[in-house]
Amino acid sequence: MLIVLVTGLAILAPLGIVLYQSLLDAPFFQPSAKLSLDAFRFVFADSDFHRAMGSTLIVAFGMTALAVPLGGVLAFLVVRTDMPGRRWLEPALLIPIFLSPVVIAFGYVVALGPVGFVTMSWRDAFGSAPGWNIYSWRASR
Repeated sequence: MLIVLVTGLAILAPLGIVLYQSLLDAPFFQPSAKLSLDAFRFVFADSDFHRAMGSTLIVAFGMTALAVPLGGVLAFLVVRTDMPGRRWLEPALLIPIFLSPVVIAFGYVVALGPVGFVTMSWRDAFGSAPGWNIYSWRASR
């Protein structure tokens, strides 16, 4: 029980400091800092925040709509059937658990970015780079 409490404190203490700082109108180490909701008013009034929140929700709901049914089907196939190749499929399905999202994102940029190897191969094969833009919802021109 003591281990759980220490672990919980180690995780929640930094979050508590961040939450406390978000409720101040100045850095917490300044004696003149007082409680205020100005930081939240500033963020919620910013149109860029609303656009980013909308994009985040679209990605979150879209990924959930893809991942849950696909994960359910793959789990059923691996565990409940004698599908050929399920011995190699199961470890392959666990790769995202063991790879950092930063590593996956870096690989995505290296492959599909403006000078990524897939983009350059496409350009070499078809004469111009494809119109995808991995940094925005809008297609590049």
